[in-house]
Amino acid sequence: MNSLNLNILNRATLSKKSRDAVRLTEEAVVVVCPNPRCRREFEEPILLTILSVTPPKQYEACPYCFANLEQGSPIEQKAVPEPRVE
Repeated sequence: MNSLNLNILNRATLSKKSRDAVRLTEEAVVVVCPNPRCRREFEEPILLTILSVTPPKQYEACPYCFANLEQGSPIEQKAVPEPRVE
């Protein structure tokens, strides 16, 4: 599949506190829907399959409005401070 042109809002590192130490567990990517009427934020797109065409087409889509994420506008990034890890 081609590389996706996603609107990435921010990258945040999730952490868990274990006593006084902080462990990094995973990285979350928040995507903004490219549809100007939707513009919702989500972490995981859905894989949409169009069965009405032959051969069936598949693409990653917004889970709310089913907008094709592969045809999005240029990447937008907003500066969001990352959590401090001590």
